[in-house]
Amino acid sequence: AGDIAAMHAGMRDVVATMGVGVGDKAADGDGGVGKDLGDVKRFLNRILGLTVARQNRLFAYFTAALAAEVSTAKSEGKYSEGVSDLPARSICESAPPAG
Repeated sequence: AGDIAAMHAGMRDVVATMGVGVGDKAADGDGGVGKDLGDVKRFLNRILGLTVARQNRLFAYFTAALAAEVSTAKSEGKYSEGVSDLPARSICESAPPAG
């Protein structure tokens, strides 16, 4: 649990360096919602201003968080892979689509 808390603290520092809000707190420190909160374009542009080491930490954190969310969703039966390829030699319509 200590490693996870340290990782979260490190990511808060990275995001604060970027000057963008996360969650329901703004990076301005007053706890209000800042104008940059949820601005994905600004967030992605500011990633470019980070050192490569910080960029790597941020993306490692994101991929770990995404993997954990997907794992949880799969274990709860709530995960959908979205579009899937269905291999076949030929396809024919046996009945009109429902709906």
